[in-house]
Amino acid sequence: MSTSQPSTPPEETTEQALAVKPVWYKRPPIIATIAVALIAVLVAVGLAWKTQADTKNAREEYQTAQATYQQTVTELDQTKTQAEALIELAAQRAKDTDTKALAEAVEEADNLKGIEAKDASTLGREKAKQATNAVKSAQEQAQSVLDKLTDSFKGVREEVAGKAATEFEQAVKNLNEAIETAGKANREGVDKNATDKLDAALKEAKAIDQAKPETLDAVADIEAAFTRADEASKSAKALNEATKAVNDAAKAKAEAEQAQQEQSSSGYEQTYDGGYSGNDYSGGGYSDWNTGGNGGNSGSGSGDVCGGGQYCYNPNFPEWIQDNTDGSWHHQVQPDEDGKWSNSGCLMGCD
Repeated sequence: MSTSQPSTPPEETTEQALAVKPVWYKRPPIIATIAVALIAVLVAVGLAWKTQADTKNAREEYQTAQATYQQTVTELDQTKTQAEALIELAAQRAKDTDTKALAEAVEEADNLKGIEAKDASTLGREKAKQATNAVKSAQEQAQSVLDKLTDSFKGVREEVAGKAATEFEQAVKNLNEAIETAGKANREGVDKNATDKLDAALKEAKAIDQAKPETLDAVADIEAAFTRADEASKSAKALNEATKAVNDAAKAKAEAEQAQQEQSSSGYEQTYDGGYSGNDYSGGGYSDWNTGGNGGNSGSGSGDVCGGGQYCYNPNFPEWIQDNTDGSWHHQVQPDEDGKWSNSGCLMGCD
């Protein structure tokens, strides 16, 4: 039997070992290329992200600036409207108020140029930054005019509001005085029509709101104070006129009644146009009238009140009476039986 030699693999030579190459991704040049490409991609992505972030920030900054500007413009418009109304109110109710500075501020607000708002989503980074700068500049101008307008408005408002408060307080005072006076009106014997007018005016006066305005910050509040002052003054005037009408009527009534009483108390005593002093008649003085011309009161007298002289005066009857037929005057006429006076029945010495 023959013995065979064991088989062994042939040994690789050095050339063969060197001829074996690694897989592709382990080859150095390829790795370097991939790394460079990857870095380039990352840089590009980073730049794109940063650009996008910057654009977003620029747009947001523009939107913030635009919102601030719009708020300032809105406040400026509102203040300007109030200022214009205040200037007009001052011209009507407080003409001596200095509104020059306020009017100039209003004119500046009118001449202020605005900036149109833009759609931020359409703006690139640089455009957004430019728009932001323009809006901020406009906002600063608007704020400057607003500050000037606000300061001027405050000064004028305080002055006009003070005058409104003063007028309101004075009007309320006058109204209360009129109400008090009306309550003391003399209604004695006054026609109902006059007293009804007084009652209506008094009712209206009491219905007037006398509460002092809480604030006079807005022009509308100031104007309301002036209006309420006018209402109170008008009501007070009407009430005073109605009160005077009633008092005058009562006074006239009282004077008429007094005159009537005086006339009644004087009876039918008449005044002789010719007079009747002691020297108007022959025969001497008053003593002759009472004594029948004998002088003195020592005569025998009679049962009459005076002694029976020619012009004896009996105080129980009128001294003189005029004939309603021929106009002649008669001395010491007695009444008829029915109480009426006539030309008959001379007590003594009929002319």
